[in-house]
Amino acid sequence: MTRHALTVHTAQYGYPGGDKLDITRKSGDHTFAPTWDLINAAKRGHIDWPQYVEEYTQQMRASYRRNRPLWDLLLEAPRVVLVCFCPDPAYCHRTVLGKILAKLGAHFYGEITVWDETETIEEPLFSRTGT
Repeated sequence: MTRHALTVHTAQYGYPGGDKLDITRKSGDHTFAPTWDLINAAKRGHIDWPQYVEEYTQQMRASYRRNRPLWDLLLEAPRVVLVCFCPDPAYCHRTVLGKILAKLGAHFYGEITVWDETETIEEPLFSRTGT
């Protein structure tokens, strides 16, 4: 059976699609979220963007090793839109994760900035129960 590559987009949290994956620390799947320590260091100006990217990338490498079944489930999906609250995708972990997924074989297409507000919201790709 041929596996089709995951299509990855990013968007701000309000994106309503059923292919939305919340990767925030507060409400999202912690498998793909930065730690509170990293978030707070960035918010307080204790680290710059390149340091943030390096640390988040290390966290995702560790997550990949610890949570391989969830990563595989994500990579087997047809499409995902990574969402969080950051206003600028150029300085956001959702973009960093998109690039990481691309290194794992996904097709990363970047930010969705406009969507149909009436789109039906379907079941999320990942359920918070049992994870």
